[in-house]
Amino acid sequence: MTASSRTTMALNQVEGKAGVGLVPVVRHEFCAHDGMELILSKVEAWSWGNYTVTDGVGNFLITVEGRLSLRWTRTLLDSSGTRILKIHKKFMNPSIFDAFIDGEDGARRVFTVQSSLEAPASRFSLKVFLPVKGSEPDLSMDPDFKLEGAYFQNDYGIDCGERSIAQASRKPDASSFVLGCGAYTVTVFPGVDHVFVVALVLIMDELHLEASVGHDST
Repeated sequence: MTASSRTTMALNQVEGKAGVGLVPVVRHEFCAHDGMELILSKVEAWSWGNYTVTDGVGNFLITVEGRLSLRWTRTLLDSSGTRILKIHKKFMNPSIFDAFIDGEDGARRVFTVQSSLEAPASRFSLKVFLPVKGSEPDLSMDPDFKLEGAYFQNDYGIDCGERSIAQASRKPDASSFVLGCGAYTVTVFPGVDHVFVVALVLIMDELHLEASVGHDST
């Protein structure tokens, strides 16, 4: 089965108004038909993974909480404080990240990310795999989505096959080369799950910070 057909099965894409195909990786309600402009900002330099996400007019949409532990974990909360997504780095394989939502039968995996970093710690590629019928994805297959970009060029793109679904650019500050403190401007194209996009940018930012300081952050 090709990545394109697997993506269609996993997403169960539906047609929205104006013929916009929805990409509801986390939830349908996170797919805006008109697209979105977001700002992802770290709360402070040494905040252990705490971020805020606002829309183009400054409304708070998502709070990201980091946690001090042996395993990298990020929890995404909506504006009411309800958990909407949790991301873990695999303990035995730090290049793999799993994202889960809360379901009636417990946590359910919604996507898996396999990362690669090219020397000199600047070129990133994230391969994103969706589970099909609850099974763990086969990472030897072609990915359903990809994020690619060069950190020091401050631009990244997220694609689903030949379709571009989001773009991100980093606004570095004086300490961002070491601490990863720069804010991100994120353009989410119509019909695309903005929580999914934010999660990928968080993972990419963590990978750069990890490479910069020479070890995992928490």
